[in-house]
Amino acid sequence: MKNNKKIVWLLGILLLGVWGTILYQVYDHFYYEREPAGDENITVNDIHAASLNEQYVYEPTMRDPFRFTTDPEQKSVKKKEPAVPVPIWMPPPLKLTGILRNTNRQSALVEGSDGTAHFLHEGDTLAGMVILKIKDRTVMYKFHGKASEWVMEN
Repeated sequence: MKNNKKIVWLLGILLLGVWGTILYQVYDHFYYEREPAGDENITVNDIHAASLNEQYVYEPTMRDPFRFTTDPEQKSVKKKEPAVPVPIWMPPPLKLTGILRNTNRQSALVEGSDGTAHFLHEGDTLAGMVILKIKDRTVMYKFHGKASEWVMEN
């Protein structure tokens, strides 16, 4: 119990010291008259003129933070864009399953990957593929700008 009384007295004294310091600072600010530090006849124009005469000069080794590292007037150089890889050419997902012959023209029977069958003639287009020429055992076509041919399997 005696220890608690000692702690309460210590905290009370500390509290009075803190508030005393605060009140002293307030009183000092409002009621203490200070002498001016220099010439009493300084005007705003004098301060402005003095600030114009003072210029800071950067050392040549120090970078000026208010200047660009490159000339902003200089035209920007176009950066090379990274090369876009050329896609690998893949044949269309179709399979030549047969060639039909008629007296007037020939037709190619092409089967899609989903099992659909298409009868195509020369000049027909299917999924970006153009049939160029149909022969007895081969069909020439053009797909994505590259010409190729299917050969009929036995």
